[in-house]
Amino acid sequence: MTGALSAVLLLMPSQLLALAPVPLLIGGLRYGGDVGRQASGVGFGAVVTVTAFLGAGGGTIPGIAGHGLFVAGLGYLGLAALPALLLAWSVEHTRNGSGALTLSVLGYLMVLGGLALTVELFSASGLVGLADQVVVGLLDVQRAFWAGGAERNPELLPLVAALDAARESRRAIGILAFPSLVCSAAVLWLWLNLVYSRWFVASRGVDDDLTAWRMPDMALYLLIGCMAGLVLQVEPIGAFFPPVEPLKVGALNGLVLLGALYWLQGVAVVNWYFFRAGLGPIARMVGLAAQVVLMMNVGTTVLFVLLGLSDAWFNLRRFSKKTSEE
Repeated sequence: MTGALSAVLLLMPSQLLALAPVPLLIGGLRYGGDVGRQASGVGFGAVVTVTAFLGAGGGTIPGIAGHGLFVAGLGYLGLAALPALLLAWSVEHTRNGSGALTLSVLGYLMVLGGLALTVELFSASGLVGLADQVVVGLLDVQRAFWAGGAERNPELLPLVAALDAARESRRAIGILAFPSLVCSAAVLWLWLNLVYSRWFVASRGVDDDLTAWRMPDMALYLLIGCMAGLVLQVEPIGAFFPPVEPLKVGALNGLVLLGALYWLQGVAVVNWYFFRAGLGPIARMVGLAAQVVLMMNVGTTVLFVLLGLSDAWFNLRRFSKKTSEE
């Protein structure tokens, strides 16, 4: 059942495919690793079978199945089975959710690193070409979204024009920051699946608390160093210093990745107090929905980064006694 549900989530042409590992993870944690692996096999078979059936019917196929049997099968292995197995194994071999997230992220990034090396060695366009294709695709999706909104609301037309004017500069920045964008997406994606699985799989004690997660103190100084390196390489201050491309690329990627990690720390701070406020079920649902709205809004999601940085300096969670409630 969990394997079939995972396959359905992956094949759906929506953002729900990001949650494809959750059913496998729940099955593995609740009923054992063998069940999780068997469910992964069932899910893989379901994805291949459905994709082959839809392909035989002809016509336009939405979602990942529209890219063919090979892409759909490989997509299920990489976007559902592998992250679920990594998270389940990490949960079983670490003390708490924070350690499990760290271990699973490292494992997944090692796999991505191997794939990146393969692309660089055997692909004609290399990693830069792959990054360019992905960034251009994302820019196209973003423009199509706002252009569709402008058809209903003409007041959005200046925004579409601004996106078109800045397209090439955003494309260049996206290619430079591609490694950190991929790493950040992997971290946030695995965190999201681990959080969702907690609704169905209980924590293992007081220490198993994702809201207690925080970055090492040394990371704050690394963030300051990345900010300084980037400032010295871009105008107006960069005009007074010689251009060093590796410094600019490294500082930009470090800033993006650390920003994502401090965003997670800000979310942890909010929920540290939220889950200790003694709220009822309805109030919790409303509060969680409000958090999602704030996270998805570009203007307000920065508040979580600022909160994470504030916690790094002032340890905001020292004002509350730790409990086992999540």
